[in-house]
Amino acid sequence: MLKRIGFLALSFFSLSTVQAEKPKNVIFLWDLHHVILKPHGRLKALRRYPHKREALRMAKLRGKLLKYAFLSPFKELSSEKILDLGQRYDNPYFIEMIITAAAAQKPMEETVAIIQELADNPLYTNHVGSNIGSTVFQTITDQRQYPQYEDIFKYFDLPRSHVSSSSIRKPDPRFFEEYLDNNKIDFKNTRVIFIDDKRKNIRAAKQVGLEAVRFKNAKQLRQDLSKMGIRINP
Repeated sequence: MLKRIGFLALSFFSLSTVQAEKPKNVIFLWDLHHVILKPHGRLKALRRYPHKREALRMAKLRGKLLKYAFLSPFKELSSEKILDLGQRYDNPYFIEMIITAAAAQKPMEETVAIIQELADNPLYTNHVGSNIGSTVFQTITDQRQYPQYEDIFKYFDLPRSHVSSSSIRKPDPRFFEEYLDNNKIDFKNTRVIFIDDKRKNIRAAKQVGLEAVRFKNAKQLRQDLSKMGIRINP
């Protein structure tokens, strides 16, 4: 009888140990600009846009655009805010032109290789967490319009990704709170590692409990993820 009790106790202890050691799922929440994609060929895209005259036919609209262009080096502007100008002045050509310019991006191949590697692990998932704005995001992730980005975004869970609205943007901590609430993420069984190139966004993510890595280059990112226990080639 004592042997049986001892065996049952040992079995229970072993089962508890296995459960305790069960690895957590890991979500990698990726910024886009200057981490996965970098602006490339925007002026060329604007020059080639066939309806520039119609897009900029209104003097008031041109003036507003010039004002935003002047402010952009000092204040990060949402593409949604600029697109709202087109809505306000009822100018679909302006909207199309701005989307064309915003979508002129070049993939950062070494980062994309990391994303592909992580996607091969069944415990790992990739989400986007960006200020890109929903209109441009929906456009560049549509493989019919921008097939050149398909080999990137196929490694992401796009419906669970999170992009900024015109009112709530990184580094506002509410951006991350919305993301966590929308996906019902529980830190007890899921790690969320946010990857961004801006220090202020990293600080905001940590405020709401996310782990975070400031991106400098792909080599540094591999090293930092490896130190965090992520299975990745150094």
